Amino acid sequence: MNLLKHNLAYLHWWSQRLTAIIIIPWLFGLNINAIVLLSPLLVLHFRMGLETIFEDYVHQNNTKILGFLLIRAFTLYALYDIFEFLI
Repeated sequence: MNLLKHNLAYLHWWSQRLTAIIIIPWLFGLNINAIVLLSPLLVLHFRMGLETIFEDYVHQNNTKILGFLLIRAFTLYALYDIFEFLI
């Protein structure tokens, strides 16, 4: 079980770094199509960062669960708005 937890943490760490690297060109003024395509990655990167903050600094289990639920609800809402904009 501990090995599985370690592997998931490792995957989470790498995915957070990878999304950050992919988002970097956005800062240098890409066209609107690239910005729209990178927006979902920005939302997912934001979600991973907030979840890391909650994991590290929130110690009450109920508050942590509520925080994760709110973060995921916001993520789903933001992704829905992005894809609705595309259609």
